[in-house]
Amino acid sequence: MKRYLLLFALLLFLTVGCSSMEKNEGVIIDKRPSNENTQLLVVPGVSEDDFKNKTERELIELAKENEGAYYYVTNEEHENLEVGTKVSIQWNGTEAESNPPQRTAQRLEVQEE
Repeated sequence: MKRYLLLFALLLFLTVGCSSMEKNEGVIIDKRPSNENTQLLVVPGVSEDDFKNKTERELIELAKENEGAYYYVTNEEHENLEVGTKVSIQWNGTEAESNPPQRTAQRLEVQEE
């Protein structure tokens, strides 16, 4: 009986622990190819005036200041989304140690203005 209880507790822990996703909302301020993958630079709380006509270095600084991140997305998503689009992104909580961080988007939704 103790074995079944332990097994049940372990399965419950793995199911809950592995299914948690983080969610961020922001505006796409840059798009770039990255080797075989493509990335979107998403920054919360910015307006078009904040990122319009900025260099790549200035966009990265803006992302650092506002907790932005690069998200790996599919080629289709990369092609269909434009700079300035507000999005909601779910990711699994792991990220590459860089500034801004690099994450893999698990789910991406366009937000209405």
